[in-house]
Amino acid sequence: MAVGPRRPGPQGPRREPVAEGAGTGDDPAASGGTPPRRAGQYTSREFAKICIQNQVKRPVGSSGDCYDNAVTESFFATLECELLDRATFATHDQARAAIFDFIEGFYNRRRRHSTNGYLSPHDHETRFQEYDKVA
Repeated sequence: MAVGPRRPGPQGPRREPVAEGAGTGDDPAASGGTPPRRAGQYTSREFAKICIQNQVKRPVGSSGDCYDNAVTESFFATLECELLDRATFATHDQARAAIFDFIEGFYNRRRRHSTNGYLSPHDHETRFQEYDKVA
């Protein structure tokens, strides 16, 4: 199976209509698949309780805050622009290896990021660890 540059097409996966009340139970298989995302889902009391029970740190943004995903969206835009749009892969293994090399060899080690004071993530993490040892 060939993996190459993305072609113009529908935006995102096609979603089937969900019957009223479907996807609200605890068992996704019993309710017809993965429950749909709803506004406030990740800020609900139930979600907070599950996070506390599993020692998961929740994001600090409020519901609908556009800045929560800004760094992640920037990363994927960079990955697409600087690697995926410029290469064609014959296999998934080739694509996986190229993405790994991009992230570990370039993005984390050499590429400077404005959110890190124009340091690479590696340099930023190194400085943080050195600061943490002193403090």
